[in-house]
Amino acid sequence: MKKLVPLVVVLSLAACSQKQEIACNDENSTSVVTSILKDALVKQVTSAFQQNAVANVDGASIRATVEKISIRLEDVLTTKSDPNSTKKFCQSSLKLTLPSDVIANADATRNMLSQNNSHQGALQAGVDFDADTVKASLDYSVQPTDDGKKIYGSTEGNSAAITFASTIIEQSMLKSALDKQKAAEQQAQQQQALQAQQQQAEIAQAQAAEAQAALQKAQADIKAANDAINVVWNAGSKEWRQNLLPEQRLWLAQRENDCKIKALDIGASDSVAFQTAKLSCEVQMTVDRTQVLKSALQQNMAQAN
Repeated sequence: MKKLVPLVVVLSLAACSQKQEIACNDENSTSVVTSILKDALVKQVTSAFQQNAVANVDGASIRATVEKISIRLEDVLTTKSDPNSTKKFCQSSLKLTLPSDVIANADATRNMLSQNNSHQGALQAGVDFDADTVKASLDYSVQPTDDGKKIYGSTEGNSAAITFASTIIEQSMLKSALDKQKAAEQQAQQQQALQAQQQQAEIAQAQAAEAQAALQKAQADIKAANDAINVVWNAGSKEWRQNLLPEQRLWLAQRENDCKIKALDIGASDSVAFQTAKLSCEVQMTVDRTQVLKSALQQNMAQAN
């Protein structure tokens, strides 16, 4: 069996000066054992937090939490008593009652760590955990000093119960640190999401400005292209224009339809992208048509001469 760390407890002279003999179920004896168990809990919880980088828990907080635990020794038996020695060997039923908030916080921590609850964990660990009380058999020994001023005690027995109780205490105290860590992570995620939204908004704003600038350029280009083709058209004779008018009207309808179809591949008909694409297409077709009309006009003028 694994021994729990022994603890020396100094008792008052009034309690021990009258006799050096003690009994297993004396209040002083059980007080020593209770102190040993609480000290063992403090040391195990402290050791656990020393290896845990998430939480920063001080010893006073650990001790204060351990002090909330009720430790009782029941059905005490004297298993060995040597008439030539003041040392007594004892056996008892150990009961460690945990506060409801400690259990609740521990279960919350276990849930955050994707573990089963404390009672299911006790079953897996082979520990008797009934409602809020850990139960186990405990062997211990007590012996007064020769002057009767102190009592030394040591424990042996099922250390699984103490280990389980210390784990519950650790997990209960860990909840606050995990809550802070979770809140910090959520805040960081929200900050990242906000930054991403701001970045997307800035990108969208820049893209909208760029698209608007492209539309304005296309509007200026189509005006210039239309002005140029009108100059060529008006440079021809009335008869020449009359002959080309059906063809010109057909070209205008073709320009409208062809450019609309091409622009629909770029965006919806009410979008800036559609308008820009349609105008850009019209510009190119108008420039090409202007060259055709120039050639036709030059040929017509040459024939007239």
